[in-house]
Amino acid sequence: MRIALYNLTTTTKFGGVESFVWDLARELAGRAHQVAVIGGVGPRREAAPGVQVLTFPFVSRVFWQAIPPLRRAYAEAKLLERLTMAVPALPHLARAGYDIIHIQKPYDLGPALLARRLGGAKVILGCHGEDFYRGDTLLARRVDAAVSCSHFNA
Repeated sequence: MRIALYNLTTTTKFGGVESFVWDLARELAGRAHQVAVIGGVGPRREAAPGVQVLTFPFVSRVFWQAIPPLRRAYAEAKLLERLTMAVPALPHLARAGYDIIHIQKPYDLGPALLARRLGGAKVILGCHGEDFYRGDTLLARRVDAAVSCSHFNA
């Protein structure tokens, strides 16, 4: 299978979700799947034999939070950050022939579902925490599957 693991911060920072994506990429590639880690332009890379790494530019949440109405709107700033990466990433997601686009945050629901409509990939939502925004449940109902990192987060 051709699998895209899509998460902006996988290639920009260190953390639990980011480590999970790298671990999953290695395991899937080790099972002969074609795997791409798709993230934002940044310095983070891990040894992952057989894993393609693609990065796309984005406008950081720090920029959005400098705008007075968004100063305390953390979820909205993160959503805007991710949507700015989706603009250049969407043509690739739609044309690369992925069987699965696995997103890690609900902020990426809109772009992933649009990529599914354009390219036919199934969309899997990984639930890792409390990153939610107004209206995300309407989009979450449209995914092909959802998985959680724990019973607590499910």
